[in-house]
Amino acid sequence: VDAATTVKARFFNHEGLGTATSQQSYQPVAAGKGLRYRIYKGTWTRIPNFKDLTPVFEGVATNLNVESRQLWPDNWAMTLEGNFPVDAAGDYTFYLNSDDGSKLYIDDELVIDNDGDHSLLELKGTKQLTAGAHQIRLEFFEAGAEAILELDVEGPGLKRSPFPMEKTTH
Repeated sequence: VDAATTVKARFFNHEGLGTATSQQSYQPVAAGKGLRYRIYKGTWTRIPNFKDLTPVFEGVATNLNVESRQLWPDNWAMTLEGNFPVDAAGDYTFYLNSDDGSKLYIDDELVIDNDGDHSLLELKGTKQLTAGAHQIRLEFFEAGAEAILELDVEGPGLKRSPFPMEKTTH
C-alpha cells in the first residue's frame, strides 16, 4: 500500500447470494515506524510463555487497537515490541487498561502485571527513565468478549495522555 486505501470485500455462494460487505482501511507506514507485533492462536487464562509459541501472523502496529488486528473473535494473544524516545529523565507512570490480560515491560523490566482472564481493568506502574531511547514490550491475550488494550503515560512535563505510538520504532 503506497497511499491510504480502503479494501471492501463480499463473499458469494453458488446461487449468487452474498454476505454483508466488510471493509478495512490501510495506510502506508514509514520503514521502521511503529511496533512489531506477533499474533498467536490458543486458549489461555493467563499470558502464555511466548518463547514456546510460533506466531501465526506478524506485522507493524501504529496504534493499540487490538480488535482491528484480531484474526479470531476469541482465544488469541499478541506481543508488541519496539522502542520509544524519552525527552526528559525522571519518573514516568504508565496506565495499562485491558480486557483480558496484559503486561508491560520497559527495558525488559516488568512495570505492570495486568494478567488474568478479566473484564476491563486498569493498573498503573512507575519507572524511572533516562532521556533517550527505551525498549517497550506489551503482552496481551484475549479469552472472550471484548478485546481492549490501552496504554497511557505521564511524566516530567507530560500530563497523562495516550502512549505516543507515532514516536515508536522497531
